[in-house]
Amino acid sequence: AMDLMGRKIVVNKGCYFELFAGEIADFITQNQQEPALAEFLPSLAAALERLADVTELVIEAAGKNPAEIGAAAVDYLDLFGLTAQAYLWARMVQVAAPKAAGDSTGFYSAKLKTARFFYQRQLPQSLSLAEAIRNGSDCMMDVAAGEF
Repeated sequence: AMDLMGRKIVVNKGCYFELFAGEIADFITQNQQEPALAEFLPSLAAALERLADVTELVIEAAGKNPAEIGAAAVDYLDLFGLTAQAYLWARMVQVAAPKAAGDSTGFYSAKLKTARFFYQRQLPQSLSLAEAIRNGSDCMMDVAAGEF
């Protein structure tokens, strides 16, 4: 978590993040008219925007207070992971949807159901992770070593 937040995000001012975000943004733009993705793309776009917002916030805050990196690291890793998974599930939906109707094994329809489960039950966790990151490091750093 610290490696992602410190070396990969903060040190290079989000350059690697921009590559990741650009790929997802391109996918969203290119698939706006894809009916199978209509229920997924708005949530994916919101998750990406949420991740971009906290990325910018932590980069700026870390310049003033390096403790922000450690305070955000674990939540940021989880938020990044959920956003990446949302993107990968959207890509799987893109492949599975056209094949689901003629699939006698149920493999592709199971992919669609699992994608819905992820988007409806797992991805919403990104809201609380982003909020925790936005809350900053003060409450963590206010605790003295002897108070543990």
